[in-house]
Amino acid sequence: MAAKTISGARDLGRAVGRSHTAVLKWLKHPEWTFGRGPWAFRTVEQIKTWAARTLAEDPAAGDGPAVGGDQHRQLKDLPISKQVDVGLKLSRKKRVDFDLDVDKGVYHLVDECSRRRLRQIHEVKTALLNMPDGLPVDADTKTMIKGRVLEILRKWSSPELSTAQPDPHGVPAQPIAG
Repeated sequence: MAAKTISGARDLGRAVGRSHTAVLKWLKHPEWTFGRGPWAFRTVEQIKTWAARTLAEDPAAGDGPAVGGDQHRQLKDLPISKQVDVGLKLSRKKRVDFDLDVDKGVYHLVDECSRRRLRQIHEVKTALLNMPDGLPVDADTKTMIKGRVLEILRKWSSPELSTAQPDPHGVPAQPIAG
């Protein structure tokens, strides 16, 4: 005579179409009301309905996919110790990703960039101021050219030009430190 009950987690798993490990987790679930077993075959549909409603991503939906032992849970559903662990791992991952981007040259130190830029500006300024000395003209003309160069340099360093200006060639403007 055929058995009229399901005696263990493996048999129940076969009957509901889930793994026995998922069923073992169901047995420990606080909302499990079907007892430790054995279970009647007529309760299989009730157990499937319970699993679909209780273990669904949105329990109010009821028709959503049942979450077995292998499905991912949301962070808010985890115990606080697991949330802290996941948070630490995510922050470490962000730090490692940032360090890799720094090594690739995606990011750079602002101080380093400012020093390099200031050195370039100083070199151009010095070259412009020394340019009249190399010209084959008289001293008055050299003085006049130096005066014009100083005037241009002052204009470039004025507050009106210290904000980002659009580049006519489509290159995005970078703010100039004042």
